[in-house]
Amino acid sequence: MNYTYILALLCLLSVALIGFAAALVLFGPRAHSPGQRIRVTNLLTLGLLSGFFSLLPLLVIATRVPELLAFRISQLGLAGAVSFMIAVRFIPSYRLNRSQITEFTLFLLSIALLLGAACVQVYSALDDHSPIPYYMVGVTTLVIVTGLTFYRVVSYAMRNPES
Repeated sequence: MNYTYILALLCLLSVALIGFAAALVLFGPRAHSPGQRIRVTNLLTLGLLSGFFSLLPLLVIATRVPELLAFRISQLGLAGAVSFMIAVRFIPSYRLNRSQITEFTLFLLSIALLLGAACVQVYSALDDHSPIPYYMVGVTTLVIVTGLTFYRVVSYAMRNPES
């Protein structure tokens, strides 16, 4: 299967998750707790990042950059964005996510997956291997973490319908 189809499918999946989150926020209660606001913001940020990085190598290839160089550029961008996401969005919300053991476990799993994806991207960009499968793993991991965050948002909304 061609990698362009897989990247387009991952982009569509991340846009669908953003759409469901937007519907949840739009049709949900007006007053959200601080934890729920951070979860929704993380979900929207992760969804936008995964959609953007799903299409980034295709956009770079469209500018007539060689395929391997396009994927190496995309890998370094993905590693930087994921690291920035962890430092700016996930680490400050640490205290708000310790409320329940399931919430905290999913939070730590998300951080571990994102850190692993960033490390794999940097390793592959600096190595002589083909960057395409490693990049696909990184974007897929980003979409999986977006799905985990979507689960956290929906489960909180279903658990607390009044807040």
